[in-house]
Amino acid sequence: VVMEPNSGAIMAMVGGKSYAVSQYNRAAQMRRQIGSLVKPYVYYAALQKGYVLSSFVDDNPLTITGQDGNAWTPANYDNLTHGQVMMADALINSYNIATVRLGLDVGLTRIADALRSASPQMKFKEHPSLLLGAVESSPLNVARLYAPFANMGSRVTPVALTAVTKDASVRLRGEFQAPAAVMSADAVYLVAACLQDVMRFGTGRSAGEYGMPEGVCGKTGTTNDMRDSWFVGFTPEMVVVAWVGNDGNKPVNLSGATGAMRIASRMMASLKPETKITPPDAIVFCDIDPVNGKLANFMTDKRSMPFIKGSEP
Repeated sequence: VVMEPNSGAIMAMVGGKSYAVSQYNRAAQMRRQIGSLVKPYVYYAALQKGYVLSSFVDDNPLTITGQDGNAWTPANYDNLTHGQVMMADALINSYNIATVRLGLDVGLTRIADALRSASPQMKFKEHPSLLLGAVESSPLNVARLYAPFANMGSRVTPVALTAVTKDASVRLRGEFQAPAAVMSADAVYLVAACLQDVMRFGTGRSAGEYGMPEGVCGKTGTTNDMRDSWFVGFTPEMVVVAWVGNDGNKPVNLSGATGAMRIASRMMASLKPETKITPPDAIVFCDIDPVNGKLANFMTDKRSMPFIKGSEP
């Protein structure tokens, strides 16, 4: 799916390999778990609660006992733990354990409300597994979920049709709904800045090998047993969503980076979208000491990070 984030206009949609073989439109009708694609909403909700990108979160081992008495032990994709990590790095590297700890502290309801603000029709249970993407969605709805990160906080309704005409007269006109501001532009910008870094030195860093333009924001997603390979890339001009999987829900043995991201990279290389993101007026940049998350001085390493004015260290 390629969607214009400011209007919801669908610029391209491919729902299968052969319409003659199958008329099932996976782009719009399919529902599959989205894995790590949900994480930007966890971090958005944390920023809304008062966290900053230089806050530290715990990526040490974690076991949760549910109401049914069953234990759940989330693991990172690399099967390693990373101790105390800066919140920005937990998102950039898509650390599962740190995300679950952060999400439990922020609260499942706050995160669920953020998801529903962008896509009110979504249905899911507010279980801890929601924090790692145990929520089903179509690629088209994923584009809708990411549009607010591309347009600085507005919900849009996807529209595929401008008009149907015959003999120079309009017989049917598409119904565009006006965007609705539902998310904080300041917090959205901070998440988008991290998603740019995902493509620079995080889980999407290999995208350049397939032509991905510099400056695109992106997020990879991989579900259990590599059944689903997801990728979302976006700029202020477009949101591109790719999914690779099997109808029978069998493993494709591709991660988000090795499957869907390659497809989206080649598409965006051809489309050449403008990638410049203008920070809202309330955003300030500070040089941070990556060891402790505080302001850097002349004796320490420096890392420039964005903050909402008044929240900087």
